[in-house]
Amino acid sequence: WQAFSDFRIGDAEFVGYWENSDWVTLAPAHPRIICSLYVRPEADELLLVLANLSQEEQSISVSVDKSSPALRTKQAHDVLRDTPMTWDGRTLSTRLARYDYALIALR
Repeated sequence: WQAFSDFRIGDAEFVGYWENSDWVTLAPAHPRIICSLYVRPEADELLLVLANLSQEEQSISVSVDKSSPALRTKQAHDVLRDTPMTWDGRTLSTRLARYDYALIALR
């Protein structure tokens, strides 16, 4: 809950995994790998809720649409694990265990 509070999701727009095709592309494309997001365009911030609901560990690449506010960000951070992530201004990659998830802030 602290991560949601720090991001101020009450001030953010929620975009569900079923409607995010204008925002993100996931690889591999798998029906059990999903990503919802919270958007704070005024602050150029995104909070990705990335989940691996498959029965196997997965290497996942998330590409953010070039028109989204996140492309002006300087950092990607896994807030649950408190670790910085490699972010090239468009794509990030991570490994998730089966039935695991990550909260990734793009700021």
